[in-house]
Amino acid sequence: MDGYPCRIELVETGPVLVSNLEGSVPDPGTIVLADSRGRIYTDVLGMSRTIAVWDSAGRFERSFGQEGDGPREFEQYGVFDLFVDREDNLHVFSGLGQWTVLSAELEWLSRTQRMPRILMQGRSNPMVMPRGEIVMSPGNLLDRRPLQGFAVLTAQGEVLRTFGEYPEYGGWGNWASHARHPIAVADEDHFWAGPSLIRSEYLVEKRALDGQLTLVVRRQVPWFPDEEPPVFADERPNVPPEPPSEPPHPSLRALNADTTGLLVTYTQVPTEDWVEIIGRWVSPLDEPPEDYRNAYSAYIEIIDTRAGVVLASRHLASWFDIEGFLPGRLRAFRRVGLPSGLIEIRFVDIVLTEAQEGR
Repeated sequence: MDGYPCRIELVETGPVLVSNLEGSVPDPGTIVLADSRGRIYTDVLGMSRTIAVWDSAGRFERSFGQEGDGPREFEQYGVFDLFVDREDNLHVFSGLGQWTVLSAELEWLSRTQRMPRILMQGRSNPMVMPRGEIVMSPGNLLDRRPLQGFAVLTAQGEVLRTFGEYPEYGGWGNWASHARHPIAVADEDHFWAGPSLIRSEYLVEKRALDGQLTLVVRRQVPWFPDEEPPVFADERPNVPPEPPSEPPHPSLRALNADTTGLLVTYTQVPTEDWVEIIGRWVSPLDEPPEDYRNAYSAYIEIIDTRAGVVLASRHLASWFDIEGFLPGRLRAFRRVGLPSGLIEIRFVDIVLTEAQEGR
C-alpha cells in the first residue's frame, strides 16, 4: 500500500490505428487527437504536413494537406500541429505561422496566413481553448528578450494579452524546450500550467485567461527533489561537451485534465542507466542508442484538484509507455512497432481503481 486511496490501471481499449503494406493506408504519426464524435486525426509519417482522418473504430477514411488539396493545402516547411475546439472545428498550425480552421465536416472556415511572431518563438507549445482562444508558452530565451510566460491570442492573429514570467536562468543552455511550460485546458476560462524545465519544483498552477492565478498544486516527493538547476556557461563551448557524469533533474513533461477536476501529471525521470546510455550518444545528429527507451522512466499521477487530494501515483518502467494524451479525457496513446515494420497507435484508458491493502 503506497498511501494513496486509488491505483492507476492503463487499459488498452482500442481502436488501433495501423497502416498496411500495400500503402493505401498511411502510417499514423506522432500527433494524435480525437473530437467529441470519436473521429481521430493524426499526422502522417514520411508525408510532410499531411493529416490522416480515421473513424471511431480506427478505420482510415482519408488524408489531405498536400499540394493540390485547395484550401486544405498546408505550408510544407516549419511547424505543424493540430487542435480541436468544442465545436469539433479542426485547427491546423503549419509552415511559418499559418493558422487554418476547418469545420467538423472539414470544410474551410478561415485562414490567417501569418500569426504573430510570438507564436513562432521556438517551441511555442500552443493550445486551443474550448471557445477557440489560443494559449501558448513562448518558450524562447535565446535572444534574451523579455518574453512573458504565457500569451493569449485569437485564431485571427490578435494578441489579447501576455502575463507571467520565466524564472531567472543564465547561459547558452536556454533552449526553447527548457523555458516553455506544459499546459492543459482546465475549463472554458482557465488552464493548467506546469513548471518549465528550468524549474526544479513540482508545481502546477491554474490560471484564468486574464492571467489571474487561481490555484497552486505543489507536490513534494522523493523522486522529484527540490534542487537548484545547473548553471551553464555564458557561451557555447568550441569543443563537444564531455559525456554526462550525472543524470538531469526529473521534469514534468505533460498535463491533462478532464471536466470533473481530475488532473493528470506525467513526469520524466532518468533511470540508473541514463549516464551510460546517453554517454554512448556522441552527437544529437546520430540515431539514439538502441536501448534509448531504457534511459527514462516515468511517474503518472492523478490529482483531484477540487478536493486537493492526490488520488493515485504509479511508476512506469519506460517513459514511452505513454506517448501522448487526448485532451479533456483520461485517455492516452502509445506507439508500438510491429515485426512487419508497421507502427500501431494503441489507445489506453487511464482507469482509477480502489487501492487494496498489501498492494
